[in-house]
Amino acid sequence: MSDNSPKTKVAQLTQEGSARKTAVGYLRVSTDMQEDSGLGLDAQRDQIQTYATKKGIEVVRWYQDTTSGTTRVDQREGLSELVKDLETDQIVLVAKRDRLSRDLMLSLWIEKEISKVSCSLESCAGEGNGDSPTDKLLKNLILAFGEFERSMIAERTRAAMKALAKTRKIGRPPFGFKFSEGQLVRDPNTHPTRQLIFELHKEGINPSRIAKMLNEKGLKSQTGKTFSRNVIFQIISRHNDNEASR
Repeated sequence: MSDNSPKTKVAQLTQEGSARKTAVGYLRVSTDMQEDSGLGLDAQRDQIQTYATKKGIEVVRWYQDTTSGTTRVDQREGLSELVKDLETDQIVLVAKRDRLSRDLMLSLWIEKEISKVSCSLESCAGEGNGDSPTDKLLKNLILAFGEFERSMIAERTRAAMKALAKTRKIGRPPFGFKFSEGQLVRDPNTHPTRQLIFELHKEGINPSRIAKMLNEKGLKSQTGKTFSRNVIFQIISRHNDNEASR
């Protein structure tokens, strides 16, 4: 015998409403190599799917970009399509807020565009979710700190280059740099690889895997040979030692 009481009907309507809760997932990696390997994308997709399943949310579409976190929206095909395709009351899910953008003002602008169609943004890491004053403050602090960290890294890199130029006039320069007229400058042939190494390292990829990925792309070490775990480890450690000595 079926239960048609008002209480049961309300419960059924609530469950049906919950079942209709949908979301779109947004993934971003910084390099083509991460996209090819699937390491960054797979990890983000798994995190979003796990979060959605736990919350009873259905992820109906996925969007992704391979670009820097500071790239403008109109230069990100995936994010542009996401904003254009959003349906009322959908949720935009990201693994972490910095996957949306590492720039504070850009992140706030994107969230404003999302809210214009009565949609919301949720981070699967949980930081800054919610609409309370405390949630909003936490979200902005996280975004501001991310932008500050990015600026500090750039400033420290410039300072390290100046310091090394003064103290290391002889011997082999750090990987990614070269000496030119007594000054330490970026080597256009190897510095992009150096940047890639640190981007992959920041994403949590270990030295052995980084070496394998670089070798698969045909990239060479400072001596013109293939990369090994030890070479990658030395590049990262040398950078960390220079930072610690400042």
